[in-house]
Amino acid sequence: MKPARIHGKALLWALIVVVVFVLAFSLTAACARTSSQNEDRMGARPATMGILEITLTNTGIRKTIGEADSGLWDVKVTNSGHGYRGVLMSGIDLCCTEYNRFSTLLRPGQTQTFRFYFAPGKVTFKDFTHARRVREGLVDVKWGGHSNSLIVK
Repeated sequence: MKPARIHGKALLWALIVVVVFVLAFSLTAACARTSSQNEDRMGARPATMGILEITLTNTGIRKTIGEADSGLWDVKVTNSGHGYRGVLMSGIDLCCTEYNRFSTLLRPGQTQTFRFYFAPGKVTFKDFTHARRVREGLVDVKWGGHSNSLIVK
């Protein structure tokens, strides 16, 4: 009995299957290593400069600090007024581009916390009492008439 001979096409297909399995295994192992490295780097949140607490009241806007170092901050906005209120933060970023960052419209007693990078300059806070959210931002904004500012070094 003669040993079976593998013909050219069958050999080529067998080689392709082996190469595909080897590449798939290598890619899976590389992705697993990269994923675990990213979890180590991204699992811990970056440290912030501190917490900036902004309180919205019926009579104005209070904040816990008047001057801050530039960097990443936790911003906590609390509505201590009787009606719905939110805050607009506006200033200039590191690329000298104007920004407007709106909080959500908060119910009385509600709090919102987010992280924000403050670049050197002046940040102005302005309260609003009504807004309608659309995909691009807020429209039909009704301002509350109160403002405050923060100097960032």
